[in-house]
Amino acid sequence: MNIDWNSNFLWGILSLAGGGIFSFIFFILGKKTKKIVYEINSTQLISDKLSQIKGLHITFDDKELSNLTSTTISIINKGNDIIEDTDFASLEPLQLKCSKEILKVSDANSFITKISNKTCNIKLKQINPNIIQIYCEFLKKNDEFILTILHTGEIELLGTLKSGKLINSNIRIYNNKLLFDNIFRFTALIFSVFTLAFYKLSILPTILLIYIMAITLIDYAKKSN
Repeated sequence: MNIDWNSNFLWGILSLAGGGIFSFIFFILGKKTKKIVYEINSTQLISDKLSQIKGLHITFDDKELSNLTSTTISIINKGNDIIEDTDFASLEPLQLKCSKEILKVSDANSFITKISNKTCNIKLKQINPNIIQIYCEFLKKNDEFILTILHTGEIELLGTLKSGKLINSNIRIYNNKLLFDNIFRFTALIFSVFTLAFYKLSILPTILLIYIMAITLIDYAKKSN
Protein backbone atom coordinates (compact mmCIF):
# COMPACT_ATOMS: atom_id res chain seq x y z
CA MET A 1 0.00 0.00 0.00
CA ASN A 2 1.50 3.33 -1.13
CA ILE A 3 0.94 6.76 0.32
CA ASP A 4 -0.70 9.42 -1.87
CA TRP A 5 1.90 12.17 -1.58
CA ASN A 6 -0.33 14.58 -3.51
CA SER A 7 -2.95 14.46 -0.79
CA ASN A 8 -3.49 17.83 0.93
CA PHE A 9 -4.73 15.96 3.98
CA LEU A 10 -1.43 14.04 4.26
CA TRP A 11 0.66 17.21 3.90
CA GLY A 12 -1.53 18.88 6.51
CA ILE A 13 -0.80 16.05 8.95
CA LEU A 14 2.93 16.19 8.20
CA SER A 15 2.95 19.96 8.69
CA LEU A 16 1.19 19.62 12.03
CA ALA A 17 3.59 16.85 13.08
CA GLY A 18 6.63 18.90 12.02
CA GLY A 19 5.36 21.97 13.85
CA GLY A 20 4.71 19.88 16.95
CA ILE A 21 8.20 18.37 16.82
CA PHE A 22 9.95 21.73 16.56
CA SER A 23 7.71 23.27 19.22
CA PHE A 24 8.61 20.39 21.52
CA ILE A 25 12.34 20.85 20.81
CA PHE A 26 12.23 24.58 21.57
CA PHE A 27 10.18 23.89 24.71
CA ILE A 28 12.83 21.46 25.99
CA LEU A 29 15.70 23.80 25.10
CA GLY A 30 14.00 26.68 26.90
CA LYS A 31 13.06 24.66 29.97
CA LYS A 32 14.79 25.82 33.16
CA THR A 33 16.94 23.11 34.75
CA LYS A 34 18.99 23.13 37.95
CA LYS A 35 21.97 20.81 37.65
CA ILE A 36 25.24 20.68 39.60
CA VAL A 37 28.04 18.52 38.23
CA TYR A 38 31.02 17.82 40.47
CA GLU A 39 34.32 16.01 40.12
CA ILE A 40 36.36 14.55 42.98
CA ASN A 41 40.09 13.76 42.64
CA SER A 42 42.07 12.42 45.59
CA THR A 43 45.79 11.93 46.20
CA GLN A 44 47.04 10.01 49.22
CA LEU A 45 49.87 11.91 50.91
CA ILE A 46 50.47 9.64 53.88
CA SER A 47 49.68 5.93 53.88
CA ASP A 48 49.51 3.41 56.71
CA LYS A 49 52.72 1.80 55.40
CA LEU A 50 54.58 5.10 55.47
CA SER A 51 53.49 5.79 59.03
CA GLN A 52 54.90 2.40 60.11
CA ILE A 53 58.48 3.41 59.28
CA LYS A 54 60.49 3.31 62.48
CA GLY A 55 61.36 6.72 63.82
CA LEU A 56 59.03 8.56 61.41
CA HIS A 57 56.35 10.60 63.14
CA ILE A 58 54.01 12.91 61.24
CA THR A 59 51.82 15.17 63.32
CA PHE A 60 49.27 17.91 62.78
CA ASP A 61 48.15 20.15 65.63
CA ASP A 62 50.05 17.89 68.06
CA LYS A 63 48.13 14.85 66.77
CA GLU A 64 49.93 12.01 65.01
CA LEU A 65 48.66 11.14 61.53
CA SER A 66 48.71 7.57 60.23
CA ASN A 67 47.21 8.56 56.85
CA LEU A 68 46.38 11.76 55.03
CA THR A 69 44.66 12.49 51.71
CA SER A 70 44.40 15.65 49.64
CA THR A 71 41.14 15.88 47.69
CA THR A 72 40.17 18.45 45.08
CA ILE A 73 36.46 18.96 44.45
CA SER A 74 35.29 20.90 41.40
CA ILE A 75 31.66 22.09 41.55
CA ILE A 76 29.94 23.69 38.56
CA ASN A 77 26.41 24.73 37.64
CA LYS A 78 25.70 22.90 34.35
CA GLY A 79 22.00 23.72 34.26
CA ASN A 80 20.48 26.76 32.60
CA ASP A 81 18.93 28.22 35.77
CA ILE A 82 20.41 30.05 38.76
CA ILE A 83 20.97 27.89 41.85
CA GLU A 84 20.69 29.49 45.29
CA ASP A 85 21.19 28.24 48.85
CA THR A 86 17.44 28.06 49.29
CA ASP A 87 17.24 25.55 46.41
CA PHE A 88 18.73 22.90 48.73
CA ALA A 89 16.65 21.00 51.26
CA SER A 90 17.20 22.39 54.77
CA LEU A 91 17.84 18.89 56.13
CA GLU A 92 20.31 18.05 53.32
CA PRO A 93 22.24 21.21 52.37
CA LEU A 94 25.31 21.20 50.14
CA GLN A 95 28.16 19.80 52.24
CA LEU A 96 31.32 17.71 52.31
CA LYS A 97 31.28 14.68 54.56
CA CYS A 98 34.29 12.61 55.57
CA SER A 99 34.14 9.05 56.88
CA LYS A 100 36.85 9.93 59.41
CA GLU A 101 38.12 13.46 59.87
CA ILE A 102 38.76 16.68 57.96
CA LEU A 103 41.84 18.52 59.17
CA LYS A 104 40.62 21.52 61.11
CA VAL A 105 42.11 24.89 60.19
CA SER A 106 41.52 28.33 61.67
CA ASP A 107 39.51 29.42 58.62
CA ALA A 108 37.68 26.78 56.56
CA ASN A 109 37.49 29.23 53.65
CA SER A 110 41.21 28.63 53.09
CA PHE A 111 40.13 25.34 51.48
CA ILE A 112 38.70 27.37 48.56
CA THR A 113 41.30 27.38 45.77
CA LYS A 114 39.28 28.87 42.89
CA ILE A 115 36.03 30.79 42.31
CA SER A 116 35.11 31.69 38.74
CA ASN A 117 32.62 34.32 39.90
CA LYS A 118 33.59 36.13 43.12
CA THR A 119 30.09 37.58 43.54
CA CYS A 120 28.73 34.08 44.24
CA ASN A 121 29.93 34.65 47.81
CA ILE A 122 31.09 31.07 48.51
CA LYS A 123 31.58 30.39 52.22
CA LEU A 124 32.68 27.25 54.08
CA LYS A 125 31.90 26.36 57.68
CA GLN A 126 33.26 23.33 59.51
CA ILE A 127 30.27 22.01 61.43
CA ASN A 128 32.16 19.18 63.15
CA PRO A 129 35.37 17.17 62.55
CA ASN A 130 33.87 15.33 59.55
CA ILE A 131 31.48 17.82 57.93
CA ILE A 132 32.04 21.09 56.07
CA GLN A 133 28.94 22.98 55.02
CA ILE A 134 29.07 24.94 51.75
CA TYR A 135 27.15 28.19 51.43
CA CYS A 136 26.75 30.11 48.18
CA GLU A 137 24.55 33.10 47.53
CA PHE A 138 23.98 31.88 43.98
CA LEU A 139 25.53 29.97 41.08
CA LYS A 140 24.75 31.11 37.54
CA LYS A 141 25.14 28.87 34.51
CA ASN A 142 28.76 27.63 34.25
CA ASP A 143 29.79 29.28 37.54
CA GLU A 144 32.42 27.04 39.15
CA PHE A 145 34.38 26.83 42.37
CA ILE A 146 37.11 24.43 43.46
CA LEU A 147 37.98 23.20 46.96
CA THR A 148 41.07 21.35 48.16
CA ILE A 149 40.55 19.45 51.42
CA LEU A 150 43.05 17.61 53.62
CA HIS A 151 41.45 14.68 55.39
CA THR A 152 41.66 11.08 56.58
CA GLY A 153 39.21 8.44 55.35
CA GLU A 154 36.83 8.84 52.38
CA ILE A 155 35.11 12.08 51.40
CA GLU A 156 31.88 12.74 49.48
CA LEU A 157 29.76 15.68 48.39
CA LEU A 158 26.18 15.59 49.63
CA GLY A 159 23.10 17.72 49.13
CA THR A 160 19.56 17.49 47.82
CA LEU A 161 18.23 20.04 45.34
CA LYS A 162 14.50 20.57 45.78
CA SER A 163 14.17 20.56 42.00
CA GLY A 164 17.25 19.44 40.11
CA LYS A 165 20.19 17.06 40.09
CA LEU A 166 23.54 16.71 41.84
CA ILE A 167 25.71 14.64 39.49
CA ASN A 168 28.96 12.91 40.42
CA SER A 169 30.77 12.73 37.13
CA ASN A 170 33.98 13.58 35.35
CA ILE A 171 33.05 16.96 33.82
CA ARG A 172 34.86 16.50 30.50
CA ILE A 173 33.34 13.05 29.87
CA TYR A 174 29.92 14.28 30.93
CA ASN A 175 30.01 17.27 28.56
CA ASN A 176 31.27 15.19 25.60
CA LYS A 177 28.59 12.55 26.16
CA LEU A 178 25.89 15.22 26.43
CA LEU A 179 27.08 16.87 23.21
CA PHE A 180 27.18 13.52 21.38
CA ASP A 181 23.70 12.61 22.61
CA ASN A 182 22.26 15.94 21.44
CA ILE A 183 23.90 15.67 18.01
CA PHE A 184 22.57 12.12 17.61
CA ARG A 185 19.02 13.09 18.57
CA PHE A 186 18.80 16.10 16.30
CA THR A 187 20.41 14.20 13.41
CA ALA A 188 17.83 11.43 13.78
CA LEU A 189 14.99 13.96 13.83
CA ILE A 190 16.22 15.91 10.81
CA PHE A 191 16.87 12.70 8.83
CA SER A 192 13.39 11.41 9.61
CA VAL A 193 11.64 14.66 8.67
CA PHE A 194 13.51 15.06 5.37
CA THR A 195 12.98 11.41 4.48
CA LEU A 196 9.26 11.76 5.06
CA ALA A 197 9.10 15.01 3.08
CA PHE A 198 11.09 14.09 -0.04
CA TYR A 199 10.70 10.34 -0.59
CA LYS A 200 7.61 8.37 -1.52
CA LEU A 201 7.59 5.65 1.10
CA SER A 202 5.19 2.85 1.73
CA ILE A 203 3.20 2.84 4.94
CA LEU A 204 5.50 0.57 6.99
CA PRO A 205 8.76 2.58 6.55
CA THR A 206 6.78 5.76 7.26
CA ILE A 207 5.42 4.33 10.51
CA LEU A 208 8.95 3.21 11.43
CA LEU A 209 10.37 6.72 10.91
CA ILE A 210 7.55 8.29 12.92
CA TYR A 211 8.31 5.78 15.70
CA ILE A 212 12.01 6.75 15.64
CA MET A 213 11.07 10.41 15.94
CA ALA A 214 8.74 9.67 18.86
CA ILE A 215 11.22 7.64 20.92
CA THR A 216 13.97 10.20 20.17
CA LEU A 217 11.82 13.00 21.57
CA ILE A 218 10.81 10.97 24.61
CA ASP A 219 14.43 10.03 25.35
CA TYR A 220 15.51 13.65 24.98
CA ALA A 221 12.78 14.80 27.37
CA LYS A 222 13.78 12.23 30.01
CA LYS A 223 17.46 13.18 29.86
CA SER A 224 16.74 16.90 29.90
CA ASN A 225 14.80 16.74 33.19
